[in-house]
Amino acid sequence: MSETTLLILGLIAGAVTLISVYGAIKKDRKFFLLGLFLYSFLVVPNELMGYFETGEMIHLMTAGLWAIQFVITFPVKASYDSSNKVAYMFVKKMLLSIIIINLCGISLAFSVNTLPDYFAFYHGIFCALSTMLIVKFHQGEVVVK
Repeated sequence: MSETTLLILGLIAGAVTLISVYGAIKKDRKFFLLGLFLYSFLVVPNELMGYFETGEMIHLMTAGLWAIQFVITFPVKASYDSSNKVAYMFVKKMLLSIIIINLCGISLAFSVNTLPDYFAFYHGIFCALSTMLIVKFHQGEVVVK
């Protein structure tokens, strides 16, 4: 992949990451999930193209991980509050899954020589935001509506 393509993808990924940051700051689940969803939408096709070009399983496995993130972060308009314990537990599990997937992203960004390090920074932001939200859930500061 050319440096120009990586730069364009990096700028788009940065903008999408900012959508999630905005959502976390404003406590707006819709924007937080939208940023993660769109980021996954960038990763999955790119990794599938890498797999079809090289046949390396790492591309297919990476696409699979972000396909999972794509599915669990698909924005829906369902409302729930702290009285719905099942929804609250699901949100915590979803956030933990996002952390694990993006920790893999940090590791991949540093281990693949052709990827710029700022992609690891984006994954780190998603991990930090998800961790912050889990902490806020446990402190009772997040009420999802």
